[in-house]
Amino acid sequence: MARIWNTLKLAFLATLIGCFIGLLCGVLNTIPYTKKDPLPKRFLLKLLRIIIRIYVEVFRGTPMVLQSVFIYYGLPYFSNNALRFDNIFAAALLIVAINTGAYMAESVRGGIISIDPGQTCTPPAWRSLPSASTFVPLWSITPLRRTLLPKNSTGTGSRRSTWASATARAVRWCVRRTWRTKRSARCV
Repeated sequence: MARIWNTLKLAFLATLIGCFIGLLCGVLNTIPYTKKDPLPKRFLLKLLRIIIRIYVEVFRGTPMVLQSVFIYYGLPYFSNNALRFDNIFAAALLIVAINTGAYMAESVRGGIISIDPGQTCTPPAWRSLPSASTFVPLWSITPLRRTLLPKNSTGTGSRRSTWASATARAVRWCVRRTWRTKRSARCV
């Protein structure tokens, strides 16, 4: 019975850590930059994207058994026992968390990229700026929290929740369109 609880504990903790790693890497991998940005910012973002892409490709492209053998036996061998795991639970937690983080990073990146660029700014009701015509940048906290993450959580969910979300969006769109048509007909 203790082994079952250890397995469940490992799965839960590794999934939480992997989700955090995946969210962080997925968001960092989609930070936009332009040619007008300063050179250090562009260089840092390109370097960050290269590192994250290598991490995702390596950990998604190799089996978890190979990763666990390399991390548990290979790292101590190549580092002259500097990177050695005395606790097997810590090694398993690290391996599963890193692997889960790579898969989550790709899911989050794909979910953020799938959102239409016109929806990356916050609606006027959520803006704290005085003018309704000013644009809030994509990577401020409010648009990320109120626009991208809720859409990303429905877009990268299970197939059933995606279909339910798409159906709900279609119904809301039809209701809004009907309401706007009736309202514009009254105003004319």
